[in-house]
This record gives sequence, structure tokens and C-alpha cells, in this order.
Amino acid sequence: MLRIFRMTVACALLFTFIGCGRDVPVGVIDMLQVAKALGRDKVINEQLAEYKKQLGAKIGKERQKLGDSPSPEDLANLQRIATQKASQLLLKRRGELLLQFRNEVGPLARKIAKERNIKVLLVRNDMVLGIDPVADLTETVIERMKSQPSPSAVPARTPSETPITVPGS
Repeated sequence: MLRIFRMTVACALLFTFIGCGRDVPVGVIDMLQVAKALGRDKVINEQLAEYKKQLGAKIGKERQKLGDSPSPEDLANLQRIATQKASQLLLKRRGELLLQFRNEVGPLARKIAKERNIKVLLVRNDMVLGIDPVADLTETVIERMKSQPSPSAVPARTPSETPITVPGS
């Protein structure tokens, strides 16, 4: 919902500038393409897979707390709650990793935009139907990021210490 709101505001601002008869240079960056070119998509996916494995181990520990012969109801509750909680934690971690990558790309992208006198810089997504190649900064960002020393590895993280528990256990 927040993403749609942000895109609506960005588009409204963009159309306001353009609609006022001002020629406002716009630049667009395809973050997915940048991530793939730098191999960061694989790093992020590997980190998410490891995080998912850790969540699975945590769920296994919760299962052991139910004892040797838990009731089918307790097992079903654990499965439901654990799946929901694990999904939330995994989505949150994915968002954190993507935001961190975006923050790594941001300063360089803004520098390139300033060099080209670009006033509005957008991230390409499924709402952008097409771009004039002149406005696409993706390749320039990729080239410059490849020429820079790579950022330190994204720190590994373990699932929060919030237990995944079954009510009444």
C-alpha cells in the first residue's frame, strides 16, 4: 500500500513539473538489472535462503517443546502460527536487504543524475511502461559501481528472538 502511495506521489510530482510547461529532465534506474549485473541478486537470495533455514530450525525447536506426542490441534496451531510468523520475518528481512542495496546505489545514482542535470530520478518498476534510452541511467550506474570497490558484505542476521509459540503451550 505504501509503495503504491509513493509511486502515486512521485508520478503526481513528475506530471506536475511536466504539466506546468517546464522541461524537467527525468532519469530512471532499473534496480533489478543493476543487482543482476553486480551479482547482488544472488547474494541477497543466498542470504534469504540461509535466513529461511534458520527460521526452519527455530520452528523445529518449537516443535520439540510440544513433547513426544503433541495433539493434532497443537501441531496444526504451531504450523499455522509458525508459517505466518516465518513469512512475516522473511518478508521483513527481504525488505531490509533490498533497502540496503538501494541505499548503496542511491548516492552514486544521485551523483550521475546531478552530472546530467537530471531533476527527477525514478526507480523503474512495473508502473513504468517505457523509457527513452537517454533517460535510462542503468548502464552508467552499473559501469560506475563495477569500477568502485565492492561494499562490505551484507551482515548475516539470525531470526529475531521473538519465539514462535503456540498459544497454551
